[in-house]
Amino acid sequence: MGWCPQKGVDFFQEQTGGLMHVSSLNLNPARKSSGLIEQMDVPLHFIDWRFVTISIALFISFFIASLTDHLYRTPLSYFGTILVMATFLVLLFLSYHNRVSINSEELIIKTPPLSSTKIPISKIENVKNIENITYKQKHSWVNIVFILSILLIAILQFLSLYRQITLPIAQDDTVMSTARAIFILSIFILIFYRHSYRSHYPRAIQIESGNEKITLCPKNEFEFNMLMEELKR
Repeated sequence: MGWCPQKGVDFFQEQTGGLMHVSSLNLNPARKSSGLIEQMDVPLHFIDWRFVTISIALFISFFIASLTDHLYRTPLSYFGTILVMATFLVLLFLSYHNRVSINSEELIIKTPPLSSTKIPISKIENVKNIENITYKQKHSWVNIVFILSILLIAILQFLSLYRQITLPIAQDDTVMSTARAIFILSIFILIFYRHSYRSHYPRAIQIESGNEKITLCPKNEFEFNMLMEELKR
């Protein structure tokens, strides 16, 4: 029997394909080694009372700054109002990007710029495979209504801003009206972004720990299986 060139080529392709498959698995943004998950960017939902407290404080600050601006019309009041609005938008955006780590002792949720939330593995009472509601809504009329609502709000804000610009009012009032219009529209856009960010995969993972429920919404099947494996270990 002689050596077959085609057989050698098939063997090389088989080995190369296997290496490429392993490499593709290692390209996942979460580092998994020795049964650990480190800093996986996973959309999730849970009530973080720290963020709720900060939001209430920012709302009160916005009310005070707007009232001061309405009464006194000073550069400091303009700057304070715009700073509060910008701070709230940045915190709202950052709160959607959580990093999840799982080791043998605890589940760690890092929510920038706040400190990490740590839940001991021993206190996790149940891990459920549930339906991702946002994925279902994304492919239904709910998503269309949401998009149309944002467009309607944008049109109303534009018309209101246009009327104020055409009126003979102070330039400072026009600047503040523009900032408020952008602020309101940005909030609705960020809410839509959060909805889309959580709707990549049809399944989700619900974690029950005491009175707290945390829902992880993995972006693909690989992340879903990895998280389920580690949480049920």
